[in-house]
Amino acid sequence: FRSQQIATLCEAENIPCFLGGCIETTPGTAAHCHFYAATPNIVSAVEIGGDFYVDDIVEAPIPKMGDYLILPDKPGLGVVIDEDKLAAYRTTF
Repeated sequence: FRSQQIATLCEAENIPCFLGGCIETTPGTAAHCHFYAATPNIVSAVEIGGDFYVDDIVEAPIPKMGDYLILPDKPGLGVVIDEDKLAAYRTTF
């Protein structure tokens, strides 16, 4: 929510915003995609999305068309968490 508020303030002053990533797993990438699609003054970011991991915690990756990610249109972020994989990767601190 805070990111949308910042982008709205910047848009009012005609200031573009840059959306970058930190090499997230698919749920984070899906959140980026939705934010990017819903925010008109975002400058395209090339490091969002990618096959950075050997495995992920979702049942299926975000579909691509060439070098472009296809915005998920399922409920929520549009990805389904694989509960077995999530349990396998869970760490207790």
